[in-house]
Amino acid sequence: MAKIFRVVVADSEYGVLRTAQDRGWTVVKPIREFTEIDTLDDMSLGNPGRLFVKTGGFVALAYKEAT
Repeated sequence: MAKIFRVVVADSEYGVLRTAQDRGWTVVKPIREFTEIDTLDDMSLGNPGRLFVKTGGFVALAYKEAT
């Protein structure tokens, strides 16, 4: 079955897990700490959008089964 993926960002590891789980997503570990993120993409995968965060936190990839 196909999966849909999302990036989850929060101010704590628990926040990443809770945010994903509350919305029915499964977090792919590891959860990574960051000081800032800028995902200015090269458009090789189309236009996935941009994630820009100036403050520190935690980030992880999460998935949900496509229906």
